[in-house]
Amino acid sequence: MNIGRVTKIFVVVTIAVLLVFTIPRAYAPVAIMHLGFKGVVVSPPQYNATIDAYVFKIRAFEERDFSSYPENQVCAVDWESGSLMSLTEEIVTIYVSTDKYYLVSGLNVGDYVEVRTKTYIYPEILGGWIIHWLLCIKISPQQFAKIWVDKGCGATYSVGEKCIIYFQVTRRAYVKIVDELPGGTYKVLTAGWAEPGVIYVIRGIVGEPAGYRIFHIYATDETGATSYDMCHIRVLGKTISITIRPVGIPAGFCTKIYINGVYKGQVCGGDEAHIEVTIVDTSCVLEVDEIIVVSTGVRYRALQHRFTLTGSASINIMYVKEVKVKIDAEPRVCKVIVNGIEHPVPYEDWLMVGSNTISVPEIVEYHGSYYVFAGWSDGSTEASRTIDISAPLELKAFYKKAYKLTISAKLINNAPVTVPVLINETEYSTKVSEILTEGTYLVKVEPVVLVEEGVRYSFVKWEDGVIKTERVIKLSSDTELSAVYKLQYFVNIVVKPSDYEKYLEGVFTGEGWHDENSKIMISVTKLAVEIGAGTRIIFSSWKGDILSEATSVEVTVTKPMTIVSVWKKQHYLEVISEHGSPTGEGWYDEGTQATVKVNPVEGFLVEYHFVKWILDEGTPNEKAYTSPEVVITMDKPHTLKAVWRVDYTKLIIVIVAVIGGLAAVIVVLLMIVKKKHALKHALPPPPPPSQSPY
Repeated sequence: MNIGRVTKIFVVVTIAVLLVFTIPRAYAPVAIMHLGFKGVVVSPPQYNATIDAYVFKIRAFEERDFSSYPENQVCAVDWESGSLMSLTEEIVTIYVSTDKYYLVSGLNVGDYVEVRTKTYIYPEILGGWIIHWLLCIKISPQQFAKIWVDKGCGATYSVGEKCIIYFQVTRRAYVKIVDELPGGTYKVLTAGWAEPGVIYVIRGIVGEPAGYRIFHIYATDETGATSYDMCHIRVLGKTISITIRPVGIPAGFCTKIYINGVYKGQVCGGDEAHIEVTIVDTSCVLEVDEIIVVSTGVRYRALQHRFTLTGSASINIMYVKEVKVKIDAEPRVCKVIVNGIEHPVPYEDWLMVGSNTISVPEIVEYHGSYYVFAGWSDGSTEASRTIDISAPLELKAFYKKAYKLTISAKLINNAPVTVPVLINETEYSTKVSEILTEGTYLVKVEPVVLVEEGVRYSFVKWEDGVIKTERVIKLSSDTELSAVYKLQYFVNIVVKPSDYEKYLEGVFTGEGWHDENSKIMISVTKLAVEIGAGTRIIFSSWKGDILSEATSVEVTVTKPMTIVSVWKKQHYLEVISEHGSPTGEGWYDEGTQATVKVNPVEGFLVEYHFVKWILDEGTPNEKAYTSPEVVITMDKPHTLKAVWRVDYTKLIIVIVAVIGGLAAVIVVLLMIVKKKHALKHALPPPPPPSQSPY
């Protein structure tokens, strides 16, 4: 014997054992389960110093799975809550950690136990070990209940066959007989007190469903001690007929038939097969060949090749024709999408004949470079296409090297903005990044872009200094362009009332588009505009975004502005009077009242006396006023004419007085003359003048 080889084997086995038991997580287990076993102890607990744990063995005749419950609930649920896994007797080794030894310290050979474990299933690298660590245990040292059937536990029955169940206790006990059906459902057959030494009988007919069936006896004696036993049988199901027809495969090509994995023959295209099967469990599984190869690159595939049957059936096996399709790319920089599923290239698979959708990306970024789809090997230029495939197919997508052209726009203050841009007459909006093949491209932006009412961007230049909105670039590398705009606001001057607007064209300055934060003068160049004979409108004030009565106002434009120019209408009152010093002629705001006055009497010797006013003489609205002071409502232009009467009374009196005076003077003079003539003859001459100086 080769001692060295034996030593190596021993070392390997020892390391494996230590890894599994002393370091259970040195390798992650394939699975961790919560299991339960019922059986009889065949080996009492013994301490194993290598693994520092106790070990005992049981002959288990029932195994259940409690993995659906968390570890802290596994020991609390009923035995029947676990899923049945096996009814085959087997020797099971149970490992007990030292802190749980007290649970098994009184365990003896022959004791009936119900054990629940945390089970580790390890990979093949550690030999595929399955380790059951004890969680909890129920011990019944002496069993006093037993159950069996007429054909013996483990026997096979057919549906409809008679079955006799026997049970017995060795001490007076309350018993419950439970029938566990396939699928985990339960039915209590009987319950009550049973006397020792008596064999009790339950007779019945085996019914559906087929499969394993377990009869449980649960017994509790008068002291409270419990005992359990079980007996299982196998129920054969009914015989069913199956008709199988392959649809879609040509004559001469056949598919094999399997029932529960057992070969049952074959059936060919255009034919059908008839099979009778006795169901062992609740159902049987029918399988046929999923794939039938008919030639290179051509095959037929069953849409469904596996069927679970619970009764007789007639089944059409639907086959579809498939062909081999190969898709590649040059260079291999992309993935291909076939019928909505993405695949790497080169792609090779079977596709159903008929309409199939194949697509590759228009643009690909691969290892820092860009590529643009150029076309397919069959001449198609559509990156995404629907192809009617009827035979094996090979396609290749071709790509060209490309570069990124990025175009953005911003304001003078570097704030980004969105404007339309044309690249070779294709419209985009900034910021736009397009992957384009090498070549010459025409790039154009709009000189003016309306953002919203009263707001727009006005082109200034390209950031690299080009001042035209349209330019030609040669793309041979990644390129970035930025258009610079300035923000402008519209200053709108509206006239109030709006009816006057037609008379005021060209009267205002400052209306229009202005750069943000610019200072402008808003002004009116004519203060009054005649709009008809005797009617005019005059500037009143600014309102809206300006409140002022000045004719010119400086404004800083920080937003769209609406400035209201307020005007009012005036009418002219013409006053005609030759006398009386009239007052009140002039322009009046529409609707206001004008007061006109004249002196009622004027003149010295000849007097002019006021008679009346005539308003709008010669018109249908002519009206007369007798008062020298009159108030006129200026609802339109008016003419007011004064009528006078001449009075000569004083003049006549004066003339008469003058004439009378003159006559008296003449009389006096005549009298004086006559008197002087008389004195001339009666009186002596006067003395000569004295020579004396005094």
